[in-house]
Amino acid sequence: ESAQVRTQDQPARQALLTRATEKVESSSRIEELELRRFDVCRNGGNPEVGKKIFEKHLGAQCVRCHKVGKKGSDVGPNLKEIASKRDRDALLRSIISPSKEIDQKYQTQSFLMATGEVFQGLVQKETDETTVIVDNQGKEIQLANDDIEVVKKNTVSIMPEMIEVLSRREIRDLVAYLSTLK
Repeated sequence: ESAQVRTQDQPARQALLTRATEKVESSSRIEELELRRFDVCRNGGNPEVGKKIFEKHLGAQCVRCHKVGKKGSDVGPNLKEIASKRDRDALLRSIISPSKEIDQKYQTQSFLMATGEVFQGLVQKETDETTVIVDNQGKEIQLANDDIEVVKKNTVSIMPEMIEVLSRREIRDLVAYLSTLK
């Protein structure tokens, strides 16, 4: 509103502002429609089947990055008590659109090396000489700080959007399982 008032005497800037506002509103509507497409995944489901998906599904590979208690990996958050912190809506959103909310602690970074190679991962440890990252395969990579040219925080989660990997039924079962983790 403030920008609209400041640009009311400047038609070219007003047009730019209008287009930018429409883009933001449009992307919000698209996200809302995407979430509505998966409304059927919010309730019901079989927690036992969801647990099997979490632990053994070859495409989803949840345990490659997440832990429930002591089983799994530390690349992503431990989901041991996730249902006490998040409701089914939030769990569903995290599954179908993991890049929407990335906890700073789990935000990956890209490293452009002097050789031209690019490495992406979650920083595990930093010293004056090296930076150790873990990539999306759970592989630990040690980078020499002197060879790092550029570092950039990623806005896309290393967790794949599960709508590309799981059926709606499987997503519903996974939500059912995660909602039992209190």
